[in-house]
Amino acid sequence: MCALFDEATTASMRDAVDAICSESAFRATTDPLHVPLLGSLHAHSTSTVSEACRSAEAAHPQRLSGHFVRWQLTHSGDLRVVCVIDNAKAVLHHLRRSLPKSRTWEAAYVHLGSAAAIDPSQRAEFLAAVEKAFPIDPSRHFTLIGRLEFNEFNINRTTGDATTSAAHAARGPRAARTRKQRGRRKPQRRSVHMKWEREQCSDWLDSDPPPPRSSKHGKQRQIHVHQLAATKARDALVGKMRGLCCA
Repeated sequence: MCALFDEATTASMRDAVDAICSESAFRATTDPLHVPLLGSLHAHSTSTVSEACRSAEAAHPQRLSGHFVRWQLTHSGDLRVVCVIDNAKAVLHHLRRSLPKSRTWEAAYVHLGSAAAIDPSQRAEFLAAVEKAFPIDPSRHFTLIGRLEFNEFNINRTTGDATTSAAHAARGPRAARTRKQRGRRKPQRRSVHMKWEREQCSDWLDSDPPPPRSSKHGKQRQIHVHQLAATKARDALVGKMRGLCCA
């Protein structure tokens, strides 16, 4: 689920993206520029999500607004502008009550396109050039349109239901494997290492538990026990022989 930018902000960002494309191998996104609000909507049907959107719009008619913070280039090459939505808390709370299995995004941002065609060794220089050519002014605010949209990448085009991604929809249901294909389960082998007992752990719940003893330490302890028993048996035999000699 997402919110679209108003026409003025969209036009300004499109001009900047066109300028970046003209000077580099950057590829602009063809999707409407938007800020994602909720994800993990695959557990809810399309009709349920649409009803939640309309309900949130009616309960909170004020338009969402915010400001940009900084440019961001992800490891995969996605160019974003991180932003802050000033009055989204009430709307998100309303949506989360209607869609309890959904999740809010960790950060708000707008995706502008991909720099995957740019050599990874030159991406830091590319980002620095973008930041210099288009500096972010946090004091300037933007406005999102009042209508919440269901991001098309969350739609399963075959069934109309929400799904995690288009790739998930294209893959389709996984065929059930036969018992022969699954094969027999391998028996679990017992570990040769000593394991902690639950009662022993209760004394150091607030601190790190001591490391478990290895099998090497266990063998050394067994050797020590056998040596001690042999010593006691030898002493007993010596004492008995002395008693016979003295008799």
